[in-house]
Amino acid sequence: MTVNDKQRRSIWAPLAVFAFIALASLGSAFFFFRRQQAEVRGKIYQQLTAIAELKVRQIVRWREERLGDAGLLVSDRQLIRSVQTFLGNPAEMQRRNDLLYWLRSVQRAEKYTHVLLVDAQGVVRLGDSGALPRLTANSRKLVAEVVRSRHAYLSDLYCDDGEREIHLSLFTPLLLPAVGGATTQCVGVVLMNIDPNEYLYPLIQSWPMSSASAETLLVRRDGSDVLFLNELRHRKNTALALRYPLTKTNLPAALVVRGVEGVFEGVDYREVPVLSITRRVPDSPWFMVAKVDAEEIYAPLRFRTRIAGLLGLLLLVMPGLIWLAWDQRQKKIFFRSQMAVVQERQALVSHFDYLTKYAETELIRAKEDWERTFDAVPDLISIHDMNHRIVRANKALINKIGIPPDAVRGRPCYECLHGTICPIDHCPHAQLMKDGQSHELEVHESKLGGDYLISCDPIFDATGKLIGSVHVARDITAQKQAVIALRQSEEKFRNLFDNAEVGMFRGKLDGSQILDMNRKYLEIFGRTREELLGSKGVIYWADPREREKMVRQLETDGRVVDFECKMLNKQAEARDCLISAKLYREQGVLEGSIVDITARKQAEEAVLQERNLLYALMDNIPDKVYFKDSELRFTKISRAHATYLKLTHPRAVIGRTDFEFQAPQRAQEIFADEKHILQTGQPLIAKVEQVVQPDGQVHWSSITKVPIKDQAGQISGLVGISRDITHEMEMQQQIQQASKMDAIGRLAGGVAHDFNNLLQAILGFTEILLTDTDQQNPQWHDLHEIQKAALRAADLTRQLLAFSRKQAVSPRVLDLNQVVTSTGKMLRRLLGEDIELETQLDPALKRVKVDPAQMDQYIMNMAVNARDAMPNGGRLTICTTTVEFEGQDKTVMREVRRGRFVCLAVSDTGTGMSSDVLAHIFEPFFTTKKEGKGTGLGLAVSYGVAKQNNGWINVSTQIGHGTTFKLYLPVYVGVDPVLDEEGGAPVAAALHGHGERILLVEDEPGVRTLAAQVLRSAGYSIVACASAQEAVQACPHADHRFDLLFSDVVLPDGNGIELSEKILAQQPGLPVLLCSGYTDERSRWAAIEEKGFHFLQKPYPLSALLGAVRKILDNPPVKKTE
Repeated sequence: MTVNDKQRRSIWAPLAVFAFIALASLGSAFFFFRRQQAEVRGKIYQQLTAIAELKVRQIVRWREERLGDAGLLVSDRQLIRSVQTFLGNPAEMQRRNDLLYWLRSVQRAEKYTHVLLVDAQGVVRLGDSGALPRLTANSRKLVAEVVRSRHAYLSDLYCDDGEREIHLSLFTPLLLPAVGGATTQCVGVVLMNIDPNEYLYPLIQSWPMSSASAETLLVRRDGSDVLFLNELRHRKNTALALRYPLTKTNLPAALVVRGVEGVFEGVDYREVPVLSITRRVPDSPWFMVAKVDAEEIYAPLRFRTRIAGLLGLLLLVMPGLIWLAWDQRQKKIFFRSQMAVVQERQALVSHFDYLTKYAETELIRAKEDWERTFDAVPDLISIHDMNHRIVRANKALINKIGIPPDAVRGRPCYECLHGTICPIDHCPHAQLMKDGQSHELEVHESKLGGDYLISCDPIFDATGKLIGSVHVARDITAQKQAVIALRQSEEKFRNLFDNAEVGMFRGKLDGSQILDMNRKYLEIFGRTREELLGSKGVIYWADPREREKMVRQLETDGRVVDFECKMLNKQAEARDCLISAKLYREQGVLEGSIVDITARKQAEEAVLQERNLLYALMDNIPDKVYFKDSELRFTKISRAHATYLKLTHPRAVIGRTDFEFQAPQRAQEIFADEKHILQTGQPLIAKVEQVVQPDGQVHWSSITKVPIKDQAGQISGLVGISRDITHEMEMQQQIQQASKMDAIGRLAGGVAHDFNNLLQAILGFTEILLTDTDQQNPQWHDLHEIQKAALRAADLTRQLLAFSRKQAVSPRVLDLNQVVTSTGKMLRRLLGEDIELETQLDPALKRVKVDPAQMDQYIMNMAVNARDAMPNGGRLTICTTTVEFEGQDKTVMREVRRGRFVCLAVSDTGTGMSSDVLAHIFEPFFTTKKEGKGTGLGLAVSYGVAKQNNGWINVSTQIGHGTTFKLYLPVYVGVDPVLDEEGGAPVAAALHGHGERILLVEDEPGVRTLAAQVLRSAGYSIVACASAQEAVQACPHADHRFDLLFSDVVLPDGNGIELSEKILAQQPGLPVLLCSGYTDERSRWAAIEEKGFHFLQKPYPLSALLGAVRKILDNPPVKKTE
């Protein structure tokens, strides 16, 4: 084999290998692309299936709600009878106006386009707009079908002739039993037009995820075509206009109409390839198509595939190009260069492997270092998510709380760290979740056993979204103890010295002899001149080392100034001294002065003690204390004031003014007040000011400012004390509010008696007249209006009584969860579709003992207020939970008391309330609504319900963020009683008497006449009296014994209870029925219950009176035997 053959083989062999690798790479890339494509397609089909099924369920629920509206109309017999009367006599304006008001109410409440009343012949007799449009032929045909079938019908989407507006129609038959009761009669039809653009189209067109091409289609079959029912995303004006033949087999919409459901790859109405899922909408002619463009789905995959292909091609081509270039230039040294290339490649691969392993090792090492560091930090560190759950905790925290790491993850932080069921007050994590800023809080945590400085810093994801926080709790117990120990140590040295005296002396440097001294010197040492003169000065030093130090300084510098040392006096007492001396080297003599600074040091220690006492007071008093100079700059403030100004230390305020901390207007007001004090010298004593914080909270302060004078009597500054009296002011306002509410309540209770007597006569005689008057008689309707007005007045009286807490109640042991659940459907109707109702009910909720009617009324009042506070929609949340309070919880809520309570919280996302409105919300007749929109009694009644059941209401609100009302009721302690089922209403015939004799005692003439007339007409024999004396006199002259005493409680010459006792003394065992229009202590409910008498509250229906009398007579009391 020649060299050329070897060279050619050496050329073709790498090319063959290169080609094989290229083909293998392309094949692998192709199969990888197909597998990725299948996975993407599978995920998209899952998403489309979930979205399509969600849309189908929402449409089915929407249709069921519309048919449910029809069911409510069909069941309203009173309304249907009113319609029947109106169709028989259209000229009756009152009936017409009532029905027109009802049509408009239905149109507004359910957001129908139009609501029409159509007779059985298809003629529009009344419309919500006042107009009477003519029905199209198709609508008349549907009316006839509904009249025939007696069933409500929800039409398909359609357009009237000559119009482009699309709508649906709900046809509801109004049915009444026919004569004989065997069949039903269709009085007419209520036609409600629905605009699909209000709910149906937005529901269909919405897409839960971001997509450039995804959309949902609603179609139905129209002959041999598939008809598109909604507006399309990529083509306008297509609803009920765009259609395709069913033979178009690659169109998913055509396939589903032909009955083929599932997932498809085809084209849409734009002839664009799409992936789609089809579903049939149950109980309707509609079909759902959810689709997304194939290009949008596969575009990212194709882009990645192209990039990977280019990189792979580049990696394949580059070595070949390098090799060819090298082959052309280095043919002569082919084998040597080839070997070098191989070695170089091996070195590169080896180096690349080394770098890869090194990077992986460093990454693992960095991760391990971070974990070791995280666990080695002595602070208690944890990572929290947005819901207060612990994501990760370090070793120090795990060891401190004693909970395994796996058990800590996912648990609420406040449960693990504080042992509470909710975040603590001023929780840094909760504040961080609101504003995304770092927060700190210093707390004493008994669960962790010490004082901790808690800090929370935010954690953001790659997009900048807040996802959690880093929670660090640093144990500062030792630090605090050190501060306390330091303070105690300083207090031991608070004795200060008196003014020092100076002594003069002259002596030998070596201390062998004192040559001369003065009187002060003698006084310092407590010796005589004879004792000191010529003596050795060294013996008077308490510490000889101090003298040696002074001598060395003299020999070096020739003098000492204020050299401090301790000297011994005659009593061997150490005295603190300052020595200033000069050395005369030639003579070896020094001259100087000595000052006894013992008294001065004692004085300094005394001043230090006073200063420390002042600082301790300023650092611990809750009042804000501050000192200012003549320029009104801060010179000293208390720690409480520093905290108020958000400063880390009181020293940070020195030299600054209020303009750096307060709003300009507020700072100017403070400056003017204090400038006046400096100019006039007049102090400002206990000035009360109201301050509204940025968060809307109102604080009250009592401010005292006094000028400070120097030794010359000139004003050099001022000292101020600001005390927070918010609690005292709120207590005062609460007392005033309670007094005002009690006065109004007493007035309401007194007025209720007169109202109830008047209403009793009005309602009673009206009921008699209605019974004797035919409904076709025009006067019957007038009487009915009188009855409705009187009932509204009675309801108003009951609301006043509920507010005044003088209403008669029937408390029962209840589960508030059941009360909330039972009112849920009614609340959803009341709130409307634009307000979401959410309930969060505690499954372990304790029971309470309240009147069920009161709780229903409370929830409805709160729901109505919440609805009015959310005119643009929102969310109403009702929560129940069991809480327990300690005595110190009064700092959180003023009315709180120790014990266990059930909390019913009603929260809205509405407009919120200002502090001015909040101060008056529980006052009767106070309302912020427009005239005619509310009575102003809703919250007053709710307040009365809370107080009457030994509870209270706590309100929290913020402008623009909504309001929360929390009702706290005491937990019922005892065995739940078993309540008997109430019997059905008594049959009218069973209420009649059989000649029984009844003694009627009533001082109100109208009520007495009414009761006597009703009882006589029911077959009873009545003896009516107007006073207690008249009733007593009637008993001995009665021909026969009475069977029942029916008396008012409050009589002009006594009361019904005393009258009953007198008559019972003459006729033992006589049943007693008492009634009253009073609801306060004058009704004497306790005495009535103690005596076992029966009671009937005014105003009472006549059927209630007859039923009570009949029940008492049928079940006479058992006579007591001696």
